[in-house]
Amino acid sequence: MYSDINSAHTVAKSVQQKAAIQQALTEYFTGNIAGVLTSAAVKLGTGIVNQILTVNMAVNVRFPNDGSTYSFMFKGVIANLNGDITISFEPIINSGRDKGVRLNESGNYADYRASGPNDALQRILQHMIASGVKVTIGDTIYRGGNVTVTRVICSNEPPKGCVAAE
Repeated sequence: MYSDINSAHTVAKSVQQKAAIQQALTEYFTGNIAGVLTSAAVKLGTGIVNQILTVNMAVNVRFPNDGSTYSFMFKGVIANLNGDITISFEPIINSGRDKGVRLNESGNYADYRASGPNDALQRILQHMIASGVKVTIGDTIYRGGNVTVTRVICSNEPPKGCVAAE
């Protein structure tokens, strides 16, 4: 069900992919630590039923395909009267990274600046092009392929688009 999510680049731009990962994290944690959480909830007593036990711990999801990451906040645990446990996760907006380079959350790259490893910047440029951003290298419009990229600077001032420095 989640096998088509292979990069934080796509997660950063997709509400549906964020929701799918939230669901996967919830299912994983519920299946693997529900017993421990239920025991803890029982020890705390009925006073905590239907109230969230706040945790606030960041969980970094790493995508082995390109090494990019996106973070989700483990918000807490809710125990209901039947003893069922619900775990809550939320995406941490603007947490997407590709080798330390911040990933943009939308197709609007105005005022976006990035520098870092060439391969991470290459992936960012590919996602920009897929989002319809005009990218130039020198005076040439970049349409894909391998070049050595050291920096990406975007502007919303004429001419609109992004410039990659070689």
